[in-house]
Amino acid sequence: MRVTVSRDPFDTELLQRKCGRVLLSEVDDLVNLDELSRALRGLTDAELIYLSTPYQPRLVAEVHRLGFFQVTTRNVYARGLESGVAAPGIRLPTLHKAELRARHDIEDFGHLLRSLVTRSRYWKDERIPRGNALALYQRWFYNSIYADYAEEVVAALDGGEIVGLVTLKEQGTNLYLDLIVVDERAQGKGVGRLLIHEAFAYGAARRALNVKVETEGENVPANRFYQKLGFLLDTHTLAFHQHAPVLP
Repeated sequence: MRVTVSRDPFDTELLQRKCGRVLLSEVDDLVNLDELSRALRGLTDAELIYLSTPYQPRLVAEVHRLGFFQVTTRNVYARGLESGVAAPGIRLPTLHKAELRARHDIEDFGHLLRSLVTRSRYWKDERIPRGNALALYQRWFYNSIYADYAEEVVAALDGGEIVGLVTLKEQGTNLYLDLIVVDERAQGKGVGRLLIHEAFAYGAARRALNVKVETEGENVPANRFYQKLGFLLDTHTLAFHQHAPVLP
């Protein structure tokens, strides 16, 4: 089992509590639970720990014993860039990062921000104040559009209003759809497909080989959407929070 432990300064600042992360991977039936115990000892002062792990019965039982509770599941989908995504029938103007920065303030994305945050692990954890969860996503939006957290941003407009947005991050030969959201009033009209089409065009121009995207396992419409576009499930993980660390 591979264990990656880190502090999370971004979450710490915006959630106003010391936050840490524990990411478990390469898990097999011979998992050594002592590795998890040693990892948690490095975060004894953390007030909120996020833990991500593939499903393994003994490991999940140990995570629960240590005081973690599950907040969501995560599916990562991947698709090669050897062929693009056909453009939808809908025709809407799009703006890219530089244009968005010049023409729109962060308040113009408020309706999209609220749609995203209510599906997040932060919102599903009742011990995290709603205002802090909103502040975190607002900063995420701001850093992606007005700073350098995302390499590119594409927004779809209808009647001058932003009805969908995707932020793109490059990592090696992979292009990640970091934030992707469609206004609830515009869903089912091809806006999501338009954003994916634009993302694939950007990835091809940047010579990326794969496109990856993460969504909550319980978000059935999003999972069906990616599967319909030819994305295949790459990884499935469980997401846990712990507010009062219990030392092994």
